[in-house]
Amino acid sequence: MPTGAPAPAALPFTSTCVAAADPSLADLRQRAGAATKIGFEEALARNHLRVLVLAVHADEIGEGLQEMAAHAPEGTAVKRTLDGAKGMFVAAETTWSGDPGSPAAWEFVQSDRGDMYRLIRKPIAGVTRVLLCGCREHRCGPPGSGCPACGSTAQTMYGPLPAGTHYKGELELAYTANIVSTEYEQTQGCPPPPDCPKPP
Repeated sequence: MPTGAPAPAALPFTSTCVAAADPSLADLRQRAGAATKIGFEEALARNHLRVLVLAVHADEIGEGLQEMAAHAPEGTAVKRTLDGAKGMFVAAETTWSGDPGSPAAWEFVQSDRGDMYRLIRKPIAGVTRVLLCGCREHRCGPPGSGCPACGSTAQTMYGPLPAGTHYKGELELAYTANIVSTEYEQTQGCPPPPDCPKPP
Protein backbone atom coordinates (compact mmCIF):
# COMPACT_ATOMS: atom_id res chain seq x y z
CA MET A 1 0.00 0.00 0.00
CA PRO A 2 1.47 3.40 -0.93
CA THR A 3 2.04 5.69 2.05
CA GLY A 4 -0.12 8.35 0.38
CA ALA A 5 -3.24 6.16 0.61
CA PRO A 6 -6.18 7.68 2.51
CA ALA A 7 -6.73 6.76 6.16
CA PRO A 8 -9.84 4.77 7.03
CA ALA A 9 -12.81 6.48 8.65
CA ALA A 10 -12.70 6.94 12.42
CA LEU A 11 -14.77 4.42 14.36
CA PRO A 12 -18.01 5.95 15.69
CA PHE A 13 -18.18 6.85 19.38
CA THR A 14 -20.75 9.38 20.53
CA SER A 15 -20.41 9.65 24.34
CA THR A 16 -19.79 13.17 25.69
CA CYS A 17 -17.24 11.91 28.21
CA VAL A 18 -16.60 8.53 29.78
CA ALA A 19 -14.68 7.14 32.74
CA ALA A 20 -11.34 5.58 31.89
CA ALA A 21 -12.68 2.17 32.98
CA ASP A 22 -15.98 2.47 31.08
CA PRO A 23 -16.85 -0.77 29.17
CA SER A 24 -17.78 1.24 26.07
CA LEU A 25 -14.20 2.54 25.84
CA ALA A 26 -12.82 -0.99 26.22
CA ASP A 27 -15.16 -2.13 23.43
CA LEU A 28 -14.00 0.73 21.19
CA ARG A 29 -10.36 -0.19 21.74
CA GLN A 30 -11.14 -3.81 20.96
CA ARG A 31 -12.84 -2.84 17.68
CA ALA A 32 -9.91 -0.59 16.78
CA GLY A 33 -7.46 -3.39 17.50
CA ALA A 34 -9.43 -5.85 15.37
CA ALA A 35 -9.61 -3.42 12.43
CA THR A 36 -5.88 -2.70 12.70
CA LYS A 37 -5.08 -6.43 12.77
CA ILE A 38 -7.05 -6.94 9.55
CA GLY A 39 -5.30 -4.02 7.84
CA PHE A 40 -1.89 -5.31 8.89
CA GLU A 41 -2.57 -8.87 7.74
CA GLU A 42 -3.85 -7.62 4.39
CA ALA A 43 -0.67 -5.57 3.89
CA LEU A 44 1.47 -8.63 4.68
CA ALA A 45 -0.40 -10.75 2.15
CA ARG A 46 -0.29 -8.00 -0.50
CA ASN A 47 3.50 -7.77 -0.13
CA HIS A 48 4.05 -11.54 0.07
CA LEU A 49 5.40 -11.36 3.60
CA ARG A 50 4.94 -13.41 6.74
CA VAL A 51 5.80 -12.63 10.35
CA LEU A 52 8.96 -14.34 11.57
CA VAL A 53 9.40 -14.78 15.33
CA LEU A 54 12.99 -15.03 16.53
CA ALA A 55 14.25 -15.96 20.00
CA VAL A 56 15.64 -13.10 22.12
CA HIS A 57 19.07 -13.33 23.77
CA ALA A 58 21.15 -10.98 25.90
CA ASP A 59 24.85 -10.76 25.02
CA GLU A 60 26.61 -9.22 28.05
CA ILE A 61 29.21 -6.66 26.98
CA GLY A 62 29.97 -4.79 30.22
CA GLU A 63 29.71 -5.08 33.98
CA GLY A 64 29.24 -2.07 36.27
CA LEU A 65 31.27 0.94 35.15
CA GLN A 66 33.86 -1.05 33.21
CA GLU A 67 34.34 -0.19 29.54
CA MET A 68 31.99 -2.06 27.22
CA ALA A 69 33.54 -4.80 25.12
CA ALA A 70 33.46 -4.49 21.35
CA HIS A 71 29.96 -5.27 20.14
CA ALA A 72 28.10 -5.56 16.87
CA PRO A 73 26.69 -2.45 15.17
CA GLU A 74 22.94 -2.19 15.73
CA GLY A 75 20.92 -3.64 12.86
CA THR A 76 23.60 -5.97 11.51
CA ALA A 77 23.68 -9.77 11.27
CA VAL A 78 26.56 -11.43 13.11
CA LYS A 79 27.69 -14.97 13.82
CA ARG A 80 27.42 -15.90 17.50
CA THR A 81 26.88 -18.73 19.96
CA LEU A 82 24.40 -17.55 22.60
CA ASP A 83 22.68 -19.63 25.27
CA GLY A 84 23.80 -22.77 23.46
CA ALA A 85 22.34 -21.63 20.12
CA LYS A 86 24.78 -21.13 17.24
CA GLY A 87 24.25 -19.25 13.98
CA MET A 88 23.50 -15.78 12.64
CA PHE A 89 21.88 -13.23 14.95
CA VAL A 90 20.51 -9.72 14.37
CA ALA A 91 22.12 -7.23 16.77
CA ALA A 92 19.72 -4.73 18.41
CA GLU A 93 20.05 -2.09 21.16
CA THR A 94 22.43 -2.12 24.10
CA THR A 95 20.73 -1.62 27.46
CA TRP A 96 21.84 -1.23 31.07
CA SER A 97 20.13 -3.41 33.66
CA GLY A 98 19.54 -0.36 35.88
CA ASP A 99 17.48 1.51 33.29
CA PRO A 100 13.74 1.70 34.06
CA GLY A 101 11.59 -0.04 31.50
CA SER A 102 12.89 -1.73 28.37
CA PRO A 103 13.01 -0.88 24.65
CA ALA A 104 10.26 -2.11 22.37
CA ALA A 105 10.82 -5.56 20.91
CA TRP A 106 11.89 -5.72 17.28
CA GLU A 107 9.57 -7.36 14.76
CA PHE A 108 10.68 -9.34 11.73
CA VAL A 109 9.11 -10.48 8.47
CA GLN A 110 10.25 -12.85 5.73
CA SER A 111 9.54 -12.72 2.01
CA ASP A 112 8.68 -15.62 -0.27
CA ARG A 113 12.31 -15.55 -1.48
CA GLY A 114 13.70 -16.12 2.01
CA ASP A 115 14.82 -12.53 2.59
CA MET A 116 14.30 -11.36 6.17
CA TYR A 117 13.76 -7.80 7.37
CA ARG A 118 13.26 -5.85 10.55
CA LEU A 119 9.69 -4.60 10.28
CA ILE A 120 9.06 -0.86 10.66
CA ARG A 121 5.32 -0.32 10.96
CA LYS A 122 3.78 2.67 9.15
CA PRO A 123 0.09 2.77 10.14
CA ILE A 124 -2.24 4.92 8.04
CA ALA A 125 -4.76 5.50 10.77
CA GLY A 126 -8.25 6.77 11.32
CA VAL A 127 -8.33 8.36 14.78
CA THR A 128 -11.32 8.23 17.14
CA ARG A 129 -11.00 10.91 19.82
CA VAL A 130 -12.52 10.18 23.24
CA LEU A 131 -12.96 12.61 26.14
CA LEU A 132 -12.34 11.16 29.61
CA CYS A 133 -14.34 12.66 32.46
CA GLY A 134 -12.49 14.55 35.18
CA CYS A 135 -8.77 15.16 35.73
CA ARG A 136 -5.77 13.10 34.74
CA GLU A 137 -4.55 10.73 37.46
CA HIS A 138 -0.84 11.22 38.07
CA ARG A 139 1.33 8.34 39.19
CA CYS A 140 5.01 8.09 40.02
CA GLY A 141 6.98 5.94 37.63
CA PRO A 142 9.86 3.59 38.40
CA PRO A 143 12.73 5.68 39.81
CA GLY A 144 15.52 3.78 38.08
CA SER A 145 18.76 2.79 39.71
CA GLY A 146 20.70 4.98 42.10
CA CYS A 147 23.79 2.83 41.64
CA PRO A 148 25.51 3.46 38.30
CA ALA A 149 28.32 1.08 39.27
CA CYS A 150 25.86 -1.79 39.68
CA GLY A 151 24.31 -4.02 37.09
CA SER A 152 25.46 -4.89 33.59
CA THR A 153 25.20 -3.74 29.99
CA ALA A 154 23.98 -6.17 27.37
CA GLN A 155 23.16 -6.15 23.69
CA THR A 156 19.87 -7.67 22.63
CA MET A 157 20.32 -10.29 19.92
CA TYR A 158 17.59 -11.95 17.85
CA GLY A 159 18.10 -15.39 16.41
CA PRO A 160 19.50 -17.64 15.26
CA LEU A 161 18.14 -16.96 11.79
CA PRO A 162 16.52 -19.93 10.03
CA ALA A 163 18.76 -21.77 7.58
CA GLY A 164 18.72 -20.21 4.12
CA THR A 165 17.48 -16.84 5.40
CA HIS A 166 19.27 -13.64 4.39
CA TYR A 167 18.92 -10.52 6.59
CA LYS A 168 18.35 -7.41 4.46
CA GLY A 169 17.89 -4.67 7.08
CA GLU A 170 14.77 -2.58 7.67
CA LEU A 171 11.53 -2.70 5.71
CA GLU A 172 8.73 -0.15 6.10
CA LEU A 173 5.21 -1.56 5.76
CA ALA A 174 2.24 0.78 5.39
CA TYR A 175 -1.19 -0.54 6.42
CA THR A 176 -4.60 0.78 7.42
CA ALA A 177 -5.23 1.08 11.14
CA ASN A 178 -7.63 2.54 13.69
CA ILE A 179 -6.39 4.39 16.77
CA VAL A 180 -8.23 5.52 19.91
CA SER A 181 -6.89 8.84 21.24
CA THR A 182 -7.95 9.99 24.72
CA GLU A 183 -7.68 13.27 26.56
CA TYR A 184 -9.12 14.45 29.86
CA GLU A 185 -12.16 16.72 30.10
CA GLN A 186 -10.69 18.95 32.84
CA THR A 187 -7.38 20.71 32.40
CA GLN A 188 -7.96 23.68 34.72
CA GLY A 189 -8.14 23.44 38.51
CA CYS A 190 -6.81 19.87 38.63
CA PRO A 191 -4.48 18.64 41.41
CA PRO A 192 -0.77 19.10 40.64
CA PRO A 193 1.40 16.06 39.94
CA PRO A 194 2.76 14.37 43.08
CA ASP A 195 6.29 15.01 44.32
CA CYS A 196 7.77 11.67 43.27
CA PRO A 197 10.72 10.21 45.23
CA LYS A 198 14.19 10.38 43.70
CA PRO A 199 16.24 7.23 43.06
CA PRO A 200 17.79 5.76 46.22
